[in-house]
Order: sequence, then structure tokens, then C-alpha cells
Amino acid sequence: MRKKILVLSVILSAFLVFAAMVANTQKTGNDLCAVIMKVEGTVQFQPENTAKWLKAKAGLGLKKGDSIKTSENSQTTVILEGGTIFKIAQNSLIKLEQISVDLSKKTSEIHLALSEKGSIISHVNKMRSTMMNVRTPVATVSIRGTGLAVDVLDENTADVAVFEGKVVVKDFVREAGLPADHNELMLDFLHEISVKPDQVTTVTKKGIGKPRKIQGDMLAKKEEFKKLKSASDETRKTWAKSTYEQRNTDRSKTRDEVIEKGE
Repeated sequence: MRKKILVLSVILSAFLVFAAMVANTQKTGNDLCAVIMKVEGTVQFQPENTAKWLKAKAGLGLKKGDSIKTSENSQTTVILEGGTIFKIAQNSLIKLEQISVDLSKKTSEIHLALSEKGSIISHVNKMRSTMMNVRTPVATVSIRGTGLAVDVLDENTADVAVFEGKVVVKDFVREAGLPADHNELMLDFLHEISVKPDQVTTVTKKGIGKPRKIQGDMLAKKEEFKKLKSASDETRKTWAKSTYEQRNTDRSKTRDEVIEKGE
């Protein structure tokens, strides 16, 4: 009898350990699946439902509702489980409206809001199901595994450049399902368009301009995109040596330290 009880205890213990391991590989949706990878200059972050801006640092875990702000001559790089990575340029304000990754199902969903003047460069690593949107004052950019730059020049104008893959750009006339007033809109403007590699389009409140070949500053941003993609590959190799649970614990510790310090 005692032998049977002992065997059952061993089996139950093994099952609980296995279940815990599976749970740890699956959970990322409500945890810190994003982390600040690099900080240059003055970068601040604001947790959801708070008014205070805090000094950001590398290793800080991020979650839904957080905002990030960069000052003059400052920038930061954020990477997510699964490999999606983006660099936030100087004088930018971005909010993480939705951010979730499920490593077991190989899915990710990211919604960013760039509602004021600012710029990001991103490599969206394609998983089994990848959804990333960047919302600007004049358009929503839908991304499915690609490389791009989004520049909000002011509340009326945004540039979207594509370096790899394809991006769908919708202005708010199309997104809201509103009728287009062709008497007021220029014929050269559209309301939804696919932008291909090495193309850039300008979006205004009138609509979306025809794509044109990237040049000048956008060529330099393409080089930045290539560096981001390499950084994503190297980081994922490093992460393969640890568990998500370990990484999440480290990110949570750094986040708690920053919040407690309150600077």
C-alpha cells in the first residue's frame, strides 16, 4: 500500500512540474514580454494610469498601457519576445496600446500609438500569426512581418517607408468607413494603399500620396533597420540559453526598482 502511495506521489509531482514548465513557456500575454534593450540620452517611461514620468533604463520590462518618451539627441530600442524590435528616435512619444506574445502558439499582437511628432524604425519578426499596427494622427499602418520607418512630422502629416516586406496604410477616412468627398480630395490621393520595399508614402488629412522611391534620410534609416534586424537575431540566440520565466523575473525586478526609485 505504501509503495502504491509513493509511486502515485512521484507521478503527481512529475505531472505538476511538467504542467508548470508548459505554463511558463505559454504565458506572455499579461507579463513583461517587451523589454528596453538600449537607452541613449534621456529616455522616460510612464506606467499606465500614472501621471509621473520615470527614468528608463536597459532591462526595464514593459507592458500594455506603458508610454515611452525620448528627449533631444536621445533614443531607445525595445525588443519583444519572438524577435520584433523597434527603435524610438529623439523627440518622440509612443504608447504601447496592446502588446502580447504567445511563444507556444507563435503569435504576437502589437499596437503602438505615435500620436505626436516622432519617429520609429522597426523590424517585425514574422511568427505563425503576427499583427502589428502603428497609429498616427492621420493613418493606421498595418504590418505583417516586415521592416519600416514611421515618421510623424506634425498632427497633419506622416511618412511611411518600407524596407522589407509589405505594409498596408489606411487613412482615417477608410478606417472609419466614411464616404470620401471627391470634391475636396485631390485625385492624386488614396485612402488605402500597399507600400512595397524601398518605397515611401506621405499621408495627410487629405489622404495617402502615391508611393515613391526612398532616398536621402530614408536610405540611412534603411541601414538602421538592417542593424536592428541583426540585433534581433543575436538577442534571440542569447535568449535560447534561458527561459521566459527567468527573463520575465529580471525585467520585473528592474521595473520595480525604477518605479520605487521614482526618478
